[in-house]
Amino acid sequence: MKQATYIILIAVFAGLGSCKKFLDVKPEDSVEEEILYSSQAGFQTNLNGIYLALADKDLYGGQLTMEMVDVLAQRYNCISATPTSKYNALAAYDYSALKVQPKITAVWNGLYRLIANVNNLLEKADEHKELFSGINYELIKGEALALRAFLHFDVLRLFGPLYKVDSTTSKRIPYYTSRTTTAGDYLTGLEVINKIVADLKEAEDYLKADPIITNGTSGNSSALFTTARHLRMNYYAVKLLQARVNLYANRKVDALDAAKVVIEKQPAWFRFITSDEVKAPKKPDRIFSSELVFAAQDIDLYSKYEDYFIPTQVDSNFLAPVQTKLDKVYEASENDYRYLAQTWVVPSDGAKSVKCFYKYAPITDTASRKYSIPLMRVTEAYLIAAEASTVTADKFQYLNTVRAARNLTALATTVNFATELTKEYQKEFFGEGQLFYYYKRNNTAKIENGSVTGNIDMNPSTYCLPLPRSETSSRN
Repeated sequence: MKQATYIILIAVFAGLGSCKKFLDVKPEDSVEEEILYSSQAGFQTNLNGIYLALADKDLYGGQLTMEMVDVLAQRYNCISATPTSKYNALAAYDYSALKVQPKITAVWNGLYRLIANVNNLLEKADEHKELFSGINYELIKGEALALRAFLHFDVLRLFGPLYKVDSTTSKRIPYYTSRTTTAGDYLTGLEVINKIVADLKEAEDYLKADPIITNGTSGNSSALFTTARHLRMNYYAVKLLQARVNLYANRKVDALDAAKVVIEKQPAWFRFITSDEVKAPKKPDRIFSSELVFAAQDIDLYSKYEDYFIPTQVDSNFLAPVQTKLDKVYEASENDYRYLAQTWVVPSDGAKSVKCFYKYAPITDTASRKYSIPLMRVTEAYLIAAEASTVTADKFQYLNTVRAARNLTALATTVNFATELTKEYQKEFFGEGQLFYYYKRNNTAKIENGSVTGNIDMNPSTYCLPLPRSETSSRN
């Protein structure tokens, strides 16, 4: 990958609970850096721009949540759909297909472009430390370091090797810790993990005074930059990411320790959703917003809902599961808050004959959740703790806590834990892009085909996306 092109994203939060606006987007060489980085507000504006860019359709506003990674997890009916789905090649893991290659390139370039922006901001912050007041330098440093780790980790999960069987041999992705025009060396999975862990430890140290620790996600309402902490890489997002990363690396003791920090604060700062909130007639909380540890804010969310899920979308572009397969995922239980009519419903006007996905459909609400895309939710901490625990009773206690939060009965400790854990990942993260990573982390040998009867055999060639030609050709 050539790192010569940088984009500075300039944006501001227009206010808590309201939408955001880009002021400008320009090539860096056309903007005077001394103006951009001449004030604390300038640094905050640029960091806000990076957060807003997370919601790009090639990143977490599409490919890495609703579209590509969920297609790879066989969430949708893409192969047997009539007329032929535009996603059929992707669902068949045909990464060489002409309509798939641009998606892969866009994701790779988008992730590394944001990494470049983060590194630029980090370097400039150190050069102008005297500009910051209070804890703002620490917040910016901590959030930016955590974002760098977050972005690199998803590069690893998509393009990296099957870590469970190859953590020290294959070298597939670079890790950038500084602004550079030189392509970085490819690293092994273990080398990348160690760099992620180091960035997260440094981020944690900087965020020791994060307002979320004492005030919850509302943060410190006296300053705009410290409000709505769930929309930023806050202290607990760092801890949950540490748990996610360490579990991926099979460091279960560290994963459990980090998950417990988040779990301890769950009742106070990340309370479980209630039935009344999910079922609210005009503004159902389909994303379970009170549970979000970190979310992207996307003012174009509803247009993306229309692109993927609206019942009036043409069949070839429409994303929905086969009805019988969807029923199987949720075990045909409409007691489950995740399977209520507020989220899954057959349209009454006959636009579609299957249950359509309304998680990101418009709601009549002015709250910030109106445009939120979940990137990390508190239930993941419980699922990680369940998997990382060594005591059977503890494993089921964590798992049953998630089930209880979704209005399901507790499981006996005699059932197959691995099977039930997989079911919860399938139910919990629909439209959030985590299921494919769960399969890859565990090197799941077979995934049920999302379109037809039977399973798909999985292997390194299906789990590991190829590096885009723009990356490989630039090095040659």
